[in-house]
Amino acid sequence: EFHDLLVAIKNEKDQTKLNELEAMYMQFRDQNPSDNFVTCIITEVTTQSEVSEHAQVLLNSDIFKKGDISCIYRLSDPQQSQNAMLMLLNHLAQNPSEKMVKILGSYIEHLLTTEKPVMAEYFEFINQGYQSDNDKIQVACVQMVSELCTINVELLQLCPFDFLAFLQQAIQNPNDDVGNQAVYALCGLMMGNEDAEGKPIIPEEATNQIIEAILNRISSTLQNKNEKIATKMLTSFGNLIHIFGKAVINFAPSIIQLVDEVMKNDFIEEVKCMAVNAFICVIEECVGVRRQLIEQIKNTVQLYIIPNLVPKQEDIDEWIKGVTEYDYKDNTIDYLAADCIVAVAATLGKQVTMPLVNELVSNALQSDMYQVQCAAVIALSTAGTGLKEIVKNKDVESFCQALCYFAKSNHPRVRFEVTCTLITLSELWVPKMQKQYQILIPTMIQLIQDENVNVRENGSGALVTFIKHLNYEQSYPYIDQYQNAIQLCLEGSMKMQTNALQTITALVEIFDKEDIRPLLLSLMPSILQQFNQVMQSIESQNEFSNDQSLFISAIVKTIGSSCQNNFELFQEMIDGILANFVRIIARTVELQQHQMFNETVRVLSVLSEKFTSVIAPYAEQLYPLFMNVLRQDPIQKESLTDDSQPINLNVVEQQIDVMTFIADFIDDSQEIYAPHFEEMLQFFLTFKPMSKQGVAHLYCIAQMTGLALANGQYEDTHREIFKIFYANMCPDEEESHIKFEIQTISQIANVLDALSVFVKHYCEYCVKVKQSTEKELVEKIFIAVEYMLVRMQELSKGELETHAQQDFDEDQLEAAVTDVEQDCIDVIETAGVVYGLFLKHLKDNVDQYVVQQVANQAKEWFEASIDSVINTQFTIEAASLIADFSQYISDAETVKQFVQPFLPMMMEYLQQKKEDADLVRDYMSALYEYLKKSNDIQLASNSELMTLLVEMLQLFKEEGSNDANAACDNICIFMCQSGRLTGQGPEYWSQLIEYCKDMREDYYEVIHCLEFFCDEIITNEHVQARANDVVLLIVNLFFGIHYSGIKNDKEQESIRTVNKVKKFLKQAGTLVKQAVDVGTQFVMKNYQDYMQ
Repeated sequence: EFHDLLVAIKNEKDQTKLNELEAMYMQFRDQNPSDNFVTCIITEVTTQSEVSEHAQVLLNSDIFKKGDISCIYRLSDPQQSQNAMLMLLNHLAQNPSEKMVKILGSYIEHLLTTEKPVMAEYFEFINQGYQSDNDKIQVACVQMVSELCTINVELLQLCPFDFLAFLQQAIQNPNDDVGNQAVYALCGLMMGNEDAEGKPIIPEEATNQIIEAILNRISSTLQNKNEKIATKMLTSFGNLIHIFGKAVINFAPSIIQLVDEVMKNDFIEEVKCMAVNAFICVIEECVGVRRQLIEQIKNTVQLYIIPNLVPKQEDIDEWIKGVTEYDYKDNTIDYLAADCIVAVAATLGKQVTMPLVNELVSNALQSDMYQVQCAAVIALSTAGTGLKEIVKNKDVESFCQALCYFAKSNHPRVRFEVTCTLITLSELWVPKMQKQYQILIPTMIQLIQDENVNVRENGSGALVTFIKHLNYEQSYPYIDQYQNAIQLCLEGSMKMQTNALQTITALVEIFDKEDIRPLLLSLMPSILQQFNQVMQSIESQNEFSNDQSLFISAIVKTIGSSCQNNFELFQEMIDGILANFVRIIARTVELQQHQMFNETVRVLSVLSEKFTSVIAPYAEQLYPLFMNVLRQDPIQKESLTDDSQPINLNVVEQQIDVMTFIADFIDDSQEIYAPHFEEMLQFFLTFKPMSKQGVAHLYCIAQMTGLALANGQYEDTHREIFKIFYANMCPDEEESHIKFEIQTISQIANVLDALSVFVKHYCEYCVKVKQSTEKELVEKIFIAVEYMLVRMQELSKGELETHAQQDFDEDQLEAAVTDVEQDCIDVIETAGVVYGLFLKHLKDNVDQYVVQQVANQAKEWFEASIDSVINTQFTIEAASLIADFSQYISDAETVKQFVQPFLPMMMEYLQQKKEDADLVRDYMSALYEYLKKSNDIQLASNSELMTLLVEMLQLFKEEGSNDANAACDNICIFMCQSGRLTGQGPEYWSQLIEYCKDMREDYYEVIHCLEFFCDEIITNEHVQARANDVVLLIVNLFFGIHYSGIKNDKEQESIRTVNKVKKFLKQAGTLVKQAVDVGTQFVMKNYQDYMQ
């Protein structure tokens, strides 16, 4: 019966029936004791039949995966487990096989790792079997050793066997199969050669002998032309270099010499691939190496790597004919050659890659050979990541000019590689690439019209990748060309149509709705027609290709973003669109088409922010479906042989998207889901999130407090919900059944963000019922925030120490440290938001103990000093608290008492960190808010501060980065307020107006500046004396890059400013027209729009 069951499992195709058969197998396997099962499985393993190999795989999997609860350890007589293994040894002696060796190896490995007595017969078999004349037995014996060599050397020393001596003998064996197993085993031995403190166990002299023996054996195997075995040896050796490179790096010259020998001789591609892979692993270890080795690496790259970047001629010919699609496969030499350039750029970017790429591009510009041009373009693309931090604007300009030249090549493959490189670098080198938009956009549009379909498809991908990083002013002059290009793409292949839709989505997000409307009016009818065809496919098809899924996701997102931006165009059809979105969601759940499901849910989530009332009935329709998705169990059925964790990640992602939608929708409208409040509350209070879902779950339960507030049930809900927050954030809290472990710094920021939602609704509740905050609850909120900051410090310290121990070069280490610092900055900013919410919502009704806590926190953060990026961010967040207090507390004297103790420290830090644009921006924003509220004449007339501000303006203006420009904007608006309070004269205003003309980065400071000068031109004679310059300033600021945002902003401050500007423009008359005439094309366009 058991034999028949294995046959049925092996042959069954129907998944439902297979599940039933596997359940029967597992039920039999899990019986205690396991005597019957072991007898049956051993019989099947040792009896030649159609399922014997399958039985061997199942038994090995059980021992390897189950450990102490494996069938072998659940026998009624424990001694029988060793007897069973002896039976397998006897069988192996007569029938040597790799799968049988793996069973025995898994058993011995488990004994060693669990410190059980080892089976001496195993090693006796190896010693005796290796002396046999039977080649297969010899191979099996060395394999038995290699199966154990993945264990740490310290454990292997407990065995009655000299692993090193045996393998040093085996690697000399003339049989290449034996040699291969010896190489594999020695590489494994080297990888486990560390004790608990990370110190090597095998002496350095012995490890050097091992590496030399491995290299010699690989060389001799290559000389024997046994290429299949040589490939395996090179694979093992490459893994050793990758994992334990420090031990091998001294042999780098010999390894590179071996690579050169392989590459210049006529070996099969598999051998060359593994040689290049070993070379890549060597390069990744080459940090701080001597110049001679760098020259050797550079020579190998030039002679053997660069020429292999380009696919073989026959592959390109088939590609041109359309027989094959463009696709780098990781087992091809061109793929690994490209990977090699990536490694060289990352490790030796300054010394090798930058000069090499410059030389390649320069030579390619002088060559008519398409291979030379292709190699240069591919090298530029693959080196992009490594050169990201060191490439200069002038280099980017030069490379872009070269790409535009190569885009006109006669060979389609060159033009195609140009599109690939444009896609890569447009993402990697933002914003340096985008500064070249005037030459790159026409080139991309030209490539979209190429005669080769692959070039056209990728050209359309390059365009959308590039323009989504452009701003409104850069993109506007090309709107007609964009429309023509999109129209061409919509008439092309499905990939081109997808790129066209993504381009429309990008433009909708960039352009003002009036500017994008003509394009939407022109293209949307055909898009909606395609959408109807999509709906027919959704209803009729049960499977979708990747291209189809991407297209459907793109069209959903395009329609969604267009509706959000230009709702008026879709009013008559919005119900049909939303009904189709609901149908897509329902159908994709049914078909398990997760990508389309996720994209459609996200689009609905975005639309809900503006069109809650329209979406409401459809959200109600989706409620039962969403709850069914949330009730799915992500834990999958256990596999008989698969070692992976049985979690359905698609279900996990779906549940995250559903929770995010529910949270966003509740945030925008509590009415729709109010009838379901009790059911949802109970569900989310008992929901057990996977680690990845923890943040989404906290965000969801935080929004439930908003729903409770709307339902009048807040008092009974918020304490229960806060318990969950507190249990997840504070280590001293008792275990919670829904607790998830915070493992990354970014998770801390997200948890604090979810907490900020809870705090927001709590403050809204206090305002609504006109009661003070609960001191015990609020203090716990502050404790939770403090715990999160402590956890951030612990994780960041650990990550920075780990990076310091890595074999990073200077650029790599800097990039890794910057990532950690940015994650910490996000945490600190979000922590500051939590404190600031009490001030923002409670304003003058904020309790004194909260004010004191905010003051204490600001003091503590200022005292963090500015000796590191993270500590500096604490002081920046303290400044933000000052800005919040100044903005939301109405009494000027109270604000003065709060802020003035911090002013000396802020002045000191500004002086010390005057080149730090981020610090200057936020400090000046805080000082502006304080000065505006307090009219502190002492601060406004601080001559040392004014001198410093002028110095910083000049410094940041020369730097010209986005951060520097934002710092200038905040300095300017502070100086405006200061000049007003101190009654400055004409020279002051003349100079300041010139600085203000360059304001463009910080939206709110532009608003403040517009309002300021609209007022001052009426009341300040010195400003009136510069009327022409003030008109030019107001025209450029109002009609410049922020025009769309200003005119569409519904905030009261913006509406007030717009009304003042309108009044001013009317009074200024002809001066306005003169200012527009000398402005940019963009200013002229926006002025004309305003006049209409």
